[in-house]
Amino acid sequence: MPEGWIPKAEDLTLCLSGYPIRIRLHIGRPRPYTLEVDGTAPRAYSSLALARHDALCSAAEWDAMMERALSGSTA
Repeated sequence: MPEGWIPKAEDLTLCLSGYPIRIRLHIGRPRPYTLEVDGTAPRAYSSLALARHDALCSAAEWDAMMERALSGSTA
């Protein structure tokens, strides 16, 4: 690799702080973004904006689930 070049990253992960939610960037794929939420199957996206939107929705679902768990509700 020529001097001064930045090596290509194989994988980049963005973690949503405080949540079991990650968005991974996979270089060279048609749908390079993968949303990973613990306990669910990974979902592939072609757009970071769509992956981000679903990550924020998943965070809201996680908050609701934690609130129910802490209140003792099973609904």
